[in-house]
Amino acid sequence: MKRLFALLPFVLAAAVVSAQDPNPPAAGQQPREGMKSGERMVAGEVVSTDATAKTITFKTMAPDATGDRSEKTVTMAVSESIATNLANLKSGDKVMVSFRRDEANQKDLVTKISKGSAPKE
Repeated sequence: MKRLFALLPFVLAAAVVSAQDPNPPAAGQQPREGMKSGERMVAGEVVSTDATAKTITFKTMAPDATGDRSEKTVTMAVSESIATNLANLKSGDKVMVSFRRDEANQKDLVTKISKGSAPKE
């Protein structure tokens, strides 16, 4: 009986952990109306683009380990359907980047890039 009570906290902790969302949206990455399920959006500033590799690198604000927001540079793959749009972007452009998790490759994949700053809430 004592062993049962000794194991009870671990069983309860496992139940709580398994009930949590494994991929919660990061701060600043909110789903928007009209977006597909699982898509996120983040505002940033273009650092560079690579049309050959089909990637975009941009700076964005993200929370660090302490919860303080700090600038982070992110490189993401771009979907085939919008790869031709990379030529229209230049370093310093303010953009809104929509992306989703590509389960096949276990990487984030950019599905839409819009020039301009974050939409008003």
